[in-house]
Amino acid sequence: MQDSTAKQECASAFDAHHPPSNEIIEKCVHCGFCLPVCPTYVLWGQEMDSPRGRIYLMKMASEGAAEMNST
Repeated sequence: MQDSTAKQECASAFDAHHPPSNEIIEKCVHCGFCLPVCPTYVLWGQEMDSPRGRIYLMKMASEGAAEMNST
């Protein structure tokens, strides 16, 4: 199991110092109840700017499926 953990850490787009906790990422059930109180979602109305959109991106980045860039 340590080998797969090491591979996942290497594939992550986050640095080793303060990566987001997978435990916290997994707690989001994508219900959408946070949308009406999220300032950026209310302002722009874009899913990627919602908390669940950000959580989805953090999950992808931690799995190595997305890279960090200026966008």
